[in-house]
Amino acid sequence: MSTSPEAAPPVSKPGGSKNWTALGAGIFLLTMAAGMVVFAAENVMAWVIGFFAFMCGIGLVMMGALDSHVTKNQTHHAPHTPVVRVRCTHCSSLNLDTSLRCSNCGAKL
Repeated sequence: MSTSPEAAPPVSKPGGSKNWTALGAGIFLLTMAAGMVVFAAENVMAWVIGFFAFMCGIGLVMMGALDSHVTKNQTHHAPHTPVVRVRCTHCSSLNLDTSLRCSNCGAKL
């Protein structure tokens, strides 16, 4: 009795996987925003740019800290709704149930 090896599902670590690129970019933006405010405190534009960089940095840190456990094979599809068709009494072709006339012969459905 031989058993064939099967592909095991991916095992995730208890801590989850992090998006290190987004996390690093977020920390960089937070540091840059703090530096702009500290070193250019008299410049109002530095405060505005620093605030914008700070908000982007917070978003990137949050995105980087989230678990990114979706694999490439997993895709999200909308639920499949069946298409209801009716048969024409004159030519027997299939038409959508919302059609008023046959798409083949033009007879009233």
